[in-house]
Amino acid sequence: MKNNGWNLLEMCKVELSKVQKLALQRIQEEDEEIITFLAKKIDKECGNKRNDEYYQKGCFALKQYYATAVLDPIHVHAISSELDNFWHAHILDTVSYNMLCEDLGVYMHHDPLNPEDKSKYDEVLSAYKYTRETVLEKLFGEENLDSHFHPVETRAVCLHDVDRIKADVLLNDSPFNENTEMLKIKSKYGHRARRSELLHSLTKKVPY
Repeated sequence: MKNNGWNLLEMCKVELSKVQKLALQRIQEEDEEIITFLAKKIDKECGNKRNDEYYQKGCFALKQYYATAVLDPIHVHAISSELDNFWHAHILDTVSYNMLCEDLGVYMHHDPLNPEDKSKYDEVLSAYKYTRETVLEKLFGEENLDSHFHPVETRAVCLHDVDRIKADVLLNDSPFNENTEMLKIKSKYGHRARRSELLHSLTKKVPY
């Protein structure tokens, strides 16, 4: 990855609508201080010691990942295990994370993965491959993807599916076509499927 020009809009290689440009600019401007603080805290608890450049690159890689939510909102997207702690760190700052999602018009639901669920594990790996090789590479170019945070191969961990709050217009301008495999994964593990599963479980326990 280049050591300069860490700007989503400058790196983006696809034509963007006005709404998409504003969305990427909003992601770009997201404050990194609390994300870095919490990511460092997570690393310290795990016995990992990193330098400042590591956290700078991690925060920017997370912003690249967030770009998939607004530029390819119809599909699920999976994150690398190397970058996942940064996402976890941001989610812990609930006000900041919710404000970002509200401003973007999409809520990025976090779906954790139980690695013992072999079927889902394999499908999340497929989602990661799609995110890494089809979406991120097209959006930013291989040369602008950090090989540590956006590796070609990774351990499956988490994925996101967006709940569109107000920005259905993003669908009309997406540079990506529908992907049958990703839509199938979305139907099984997206936020609507998860919500339905939870409601079904709750109604068994609590009669409404």
